[in-house]
Amino acid sequence: MEYTISIIGLCLLITMIVIRMVVRSSRFKGFWGEKKVVWSNRQLDSSLYHTFHDVTLLDGRGSTTQIDHIIVSPFGIFVIETKNMRGKIIGGEEDPQWIQQFPKKSYTFQNPLRQNYKHIKVLSRLLQVPDVYFKSIIVFVGHSTFEGSMPPNIVTGDTYIRYMKRFKRRVIKKEEVQRIIKEIERLRLAPGRKTRRQHIENIERRYGRS
Repeated sequence: MEYTISIIGLCLLITMIVIRMVVRSSRFKGFWGEKKVVWSNRQLDSSLYHTFHDVTLLDGRGSTTQIDHIIVSPFGIFVIETKNMRGKIIGGEEDPQWIQQFPKKSYTFQNPLRQNYKHIKVLSRLLQVPDVYFKSIIVFVGHSTFEGSMPPNIVTGDTYIRYMKRFKRRVIKKEEVQRIIKEIERLRLAPGRKTRRQHIENIERRYGRS
């Protein structure tokens, strides 16, 4: 009986350790951050805002680009990059690298504004839509704080919804909105493990990672 209880206890301990490792992994944090945005998007009027999540596209130059969220509307095309991070975020618009700072350690990561700019350039070229119609938004989830002032398109939590609704002037005609939606549906690679693996392999090849 005691032996059985010990085995059960060991299995529970191993399960807890595995769950903790998964929750702390960057892949899970990214997944959870994107899901939070998916849920927040339900606040939007679906007759005006058409949402796409986890969009991977061939960039036309032998590689792929992965975009967390694209929201197509008459008020513009909103391209959203999510960051699930804690700690203090330090960075400026022109800095190539930003810092995620904790009391005893810090990490650097790519400036998300630059990252999203590349996404927009690819979308603009593939969809044949001028850059001016795209709106870049960076959403931080995970209880992070910013040091200093940030541009208005860098937000936390679901406050990006308020930012989006500030754009009230219709700049894209209804027929063009429908064309763009259909074009994204046509161009995007099928979501799933195979597409994610292909994108990761492209990143590793591009940056020479082993």
